[in-house]
Amino acid sequence: MGRRSACLAVALPVALSIAGIIPGSYSPQDDGILLRPLWLALRPTATMPFLTVGTLIAIVNGAFAVASVRDSLPSAERRLQMQRWQLQQLLPEQPNAESAQA
Repeated sequence: MGRRSACLAVALPVALSIAGIIPGSYSPQDDGILLRPLWLALRPTATMPFLTVGTLIAIVNGAFAVASVRDSLPSAERRLQMQRWQLQQLLPEQPNAESAQA
């Protein structure tokens, strides 16, 4: 549910602005992209700290997500190796494909 909500929070305003229901918040310019906040007023003194903290949070959140996956990988590999060993004990020995062709 959370992923769908996050995707909807990004996609819905874009779809509404493309349909012309709300004004667009992004405008391509010759030297970059102009971002217009539609529902909140950003004071110049608060904008840079807000963007900096938001970017740092996104970077740290991504790093924690990657670290979580990396930390769980050895455990998953051990479980797969154990499952492979158990299946080998249950199944009969099969000759190699090379020796079966000879």
